[in-house]
Amino acid sequence: MRAMGLKETSTITVPPTRSRGILVALIVFSMLIAACVPQSRPTNTDERPQGSTMTSSPSGTYAPGASGDQSAEAGDIPYTTEEITASSEGRTIWGRAYIPDTPGPHRLVIFAHELGTSHRTGEGYAEYFASRGIAYYVFDFPGGSISGSRSQGSTTEMSVLTEARDLEAVVHEAQGWSWVDQDRILLHGGSQGGLVAAVTATRIPDEIAGMVLAYPAFIIPDQLHSDFASLDDVPQTFRYIDWIDVGRIYAEDMWDYDVYSEIGAYSGPVLLLHGDRDTTVPASYSERAHEVYPNSTYEVVPGGGHEFFGDAFVTAVKDMDGFFADLDLYQH
Repeated sequence: MRAMGLKETSTITVPPTRSRGILVALIVFSMLIAACVPQSRPTNTDERPQGSTMTSSPSGTYAPGASGDQSAEAGDIPYTTEEITASSEGRTIWGRAYIPDTPGPHRLVIFAHELGTSHRTGEGYAEYFASRGIAYYVFDFPGGSISGSRSQGSTTEMSVLTEARDLEAVVHEAQGWSWVDQDRILLHGGSQGGLVAAVTATRIPDEIAGMVLAYPAFIIPDQLHSDFASLDDVPQTFRYIDWIDVGRIYAEDMWDYDVYSEIGAYSGPVLLLHGDRDTTVPASYSERAHEVYPNSTYEVVPGGGHEFFGDAFVTAVKDMDGFFADLDLYQH
């Protein structure tokens, strides 16, 4: 029997390749307005990794709206998809599991999506790896999406630490799913989801068998200090990186958070992926994380920006293939 919370089940026979264009809302008007406003807030750059481009102008922000091909040569294992809900702090978290049609229990990777996006940015990875025998779970963070979310919550109630709490709740729910190998649960996070995964792993290190951190947004504390001279200057709500409306809690939770003194508490295996064309988060942030993590691998993804499409996606999943194989995730 599958886990409680099931809403929909379908079985998919995997074709040789699968393409997906990911489309997220592009807020052009607000970015054009922001481009015309001079930025005069003081900045403390002493502790930033080399190459940091801290700015609130569009040139240094994450501007979703990119779309592209997320296809790679799929495996030959059919898989089932199931809608499974979890809960955190009384709020419903909607998600979808991709479960290989092979004998379990299955190794499971939980995908943590980027700021303002949704579970859909993880679907290409879920389809690829489920067709190769690794289960995936993609979900919407409460309050973590501008549009398209099926979970409860508002963006003004969300922060990195609330999402870490939600991700931890999802991990604990997944440990009770009958088809999951409880000792082989991994995290895969993109951008803010990468930071969220890193924070979560420090809280429950013995429950996370490994992590993939793609273009992780370790820049967030620096960005906030660039945008505001002090925490006292942060209003109750504000538009972060000229794009998404967040609440004061977003700044409060990260203002004094020392990313690199915290994340190294996780000693499990970590794969860091960063595109060489990422203009949102400089690769130096991942390079420094590679130095901090005691058991990490760092791979530069040629042609990759802030999200991976086309050849960059193929490169990323191949790097992940090798990482997962080294961890013996593929069942023979």
